[in-house]
Amino acid sequence: MSIFVKQILTNIENILYHISIFSVIVPFILVLLLRQKTTGHKALAIYFAYSLISDLLLSQASLKYLNSEIYSYRIFTLVEYSLLTFYIWHEVQNVIFKRIIRYSTLLFFFFFIEDIFFGSITDFDSIPTAIESILIMSTLLLLVYERIIKLDNSINPSIWISIGLLLFFSGTFFLFILSKNNFKEIEFSYTYGFIISAFNIVKSLFITIGLISEDHVFFKRHNKFQNR
Repeated sequence: MSIFVKQILTNIENILYHISIFSVIVPFILVLLLRQKTTGHKALAIYFAYSLISDLLLSQASLKYLNSEIYSYRIFTLVEYSLLTFYIWHEVQNVIFKRIIRYSTLLFFFFFIEDIFFGSITDFDSIPTAIESILIMSTLLLLVYERIIKLDNSINPSIWISIGLLLFFSGTFFLFILSKNNFKEIEFSYTYGFIISAFNIVKSLFITIGLISEDHVFFKRHNKFQNR
């Protein structure tokens, strides 16, 4: 790869990286502006805020004081799984689905703790991240299934949010697995940053659509109630 091409790719990655970081601001503001916020929406807002803080502050602090961003990534995996699962659990209404989510959470924490004690704390947490992706995608599919069978001529707002999250975790799943042994390689790190940033932007876009439609649905219901 020529120096010129590498420079272009680096510039593209930097642009995507910064768009990716700040793309969470829009859905965060939309959650704050929702007329009717649920507990799940509040979990999403905390997730967006933590994502921004992690990218701007925690990862830099981890690199500066601990000589590696891995520590901040490990914490992010835990926080991300906890908040997104909390959101999904509050959105799902089926009792059996809720029970599945509760048990799957125990499975995640088992692998997360196991990786800390029996793996290398300085390596990328591929196993917990892969387990996180599988569990979140599985529970999101339960949510989407529940919403689809209740459709009333329109796509439920939570489906848009679920699609965004599904695209992100499915698109980055194998990348997280490969990061175990390749994260410290420069070429891989470019690929990692590019893919993560691209799917982060896509995720934020779909979540934004979902939150906008969420407010629109509430507004329509409110008008119907007033017109009765």
